[in-house]
Amino acid sequence: MIFTTHHDAPVAFPDSIRVLSATVTCKARGSGNVIGPAQSVYVITALKAMTIWPAYQYFEEASKGSIETGKLADIVVLSADPTSVEPKALDQLKVVETIKEGATIYRLEALPQRAGTSVDWSTLSGSHALAGLFGAPEGECPGDFSTELAVLMSGGGHVAAGSAP
Repeated sequence: MIFTTHHDAPVAFPDSIRVLSATVTCKARGSGNVIGPAQSVYVITALKAMTIWPAYQYFEEASKGSIETGKLADIVVLSADPTSVEPKALDQLKVVETIKEGATIYRLEALPQRAGTSVDWSTLSGSHALAGLFGAPEGECPGDFSTELAVLMSGGGHVAAGSAP
């Protein structure tokens, strides 16, 4: 069964990184206790619940949720690949840049400003263009992704397709 994850904005400040972390670790923000450890999922499953599955749920999979020709270029550049960090460190990830419909709408101030779109798309080929994610069995996620979920490496950041935080 597919599921989606969300936050309670405007009740609570929206923080998609926190949602990712909580979905994987089931750790309560206040106490730090793990609540319902049997309900935790692999990072790749949590990422799907934040990207391709919500697009499907809203009948928008033809235009959103994954990086494919003809779809909106809504992506976030993260400070590290969420599939390669320890689950307990997921809440330390930072959004480095947010690109919506091809335009940068957020950039972490600590990054040097570059002309034009900050992602150099010409570098996203070969080892940077990811392969085979959704064909991998649960728990056997490769270090890189495919164009289905597309975590693309560029300039030290990792790009995840889907909704902007």
